[in-house]
Amino acid sequence: MSPALTTYLITGASKGIGLEMTRQLIQLPNVRIYATARNTSALDSFISELPESKKAAVVPLKLDIEEEATMKSAAAQIESSGGAIDYLLNNAAYSSDRGKVEDFDPEVAMKYFRINTVGATLVMKHFLPLVRKSTHKTIINISSGVGAFEAGSPKPPGTVYYSSSKTALNMITAYAVKEWTDVTIALITPGLTKTALSGGMGLDVDESVRRVLKRVHEVKKEDSGSFWNAQEGRIQGF
Repeated sequence: MSPALTTYLITGASKGIGLEMTRQLIQLPNVRIYATARNTSALDSFISELPESKKAAVVPLKLDIEEEATMKSAAAQIESSGGAIDYLLNNAAYSSDRGKVEDFDPEVAMKYFRINTVGATLVMKHFLPLVRKSTHKTIINISSGVGAFEAGSPKPPGTVYYSSSKTALNMITAYAVKEWTDVTIALITPGLTKTALSGGMGLDVDESVRRVLKRVHEVKKEDSGSFWNAQEGRIQGF
């Protein structure tokens, strides 16, 4: 009998943290990775460079975090193949414009909330049935320490849009934990990581992702509702 597969779905898998997650997870034995992105051409290039024995383990799927129809389509493709999702890594996010409360622009704010809050929530909604079919039944929302309410948590100047959109995701996650008691749901912030979102500051992406994935695999059912900083440990409140 073949060993059971451990399956992952990663959003925003074509670059940055999402691509590095795919790169590291594919090194594990007996995995299948549903790597999703708005444009899968970068994933096709990544897969072409893998050893032949690994290529079939990465399944690229189109998923635009701003288009709910693409989420439904990706879920249907996995369902039709008899698949399930052990670990849903809800990673896709947006951060570009800088802004202060006194300069608040509703159109800019709505873009942040549409992607970082609404889009991430819809990903949970549409892939929940596939998570429930799996062995590990785990949802990890990649959040940020700037969205935490913990005393002393960072509030960098000019990040009002990004921070508040992540705070909203954290609250929705808390409600999901209460509603979906059969599933393990946790928040993990990678901490400051050298990506386009951070302006190149922080840990190298490979080291940051190594720490994130370590936390992912350490989360147990009793940790549902917890918030973790991959670099520093558990955050007490969100």
